[in-house]
Amino acid sequence: MVERMGPKIGEQPCTCRSRISGESGFKSESSWLADACRKSKTAPGDDPVRLPGEAGLARRRQALKDGVELFPGIKKMLDEWADKLGVQSLSSLN
Repeated sequence: MVERMGPKIGEQPCTCRSRISGESGFKSESSWLADACRKSKTAPGDDPVRLPGEAGLARRRQALKDGVELFPGIKKMLDEWADKLGVQSLSSLN
């Protein structure tokens, strides 16, 4: 069970938390809420709880680490433009 200070379920939360407790307090509360969501029990067979943006951030981290794969048509088009502009093509990098 996660414990925290602040409004209980059914109470009106403060919508201006960052103005009252500062950026540090806002980040702390936001992190608590995200952790509480992730730790929530789901129905048997259901996927774990996800937060908006998590999948996109995971894809971004993966792309920064491993690069991105281009569709063959895009690579061909970029190679054609490289030839027109007189710069090194992607195909020549392999």
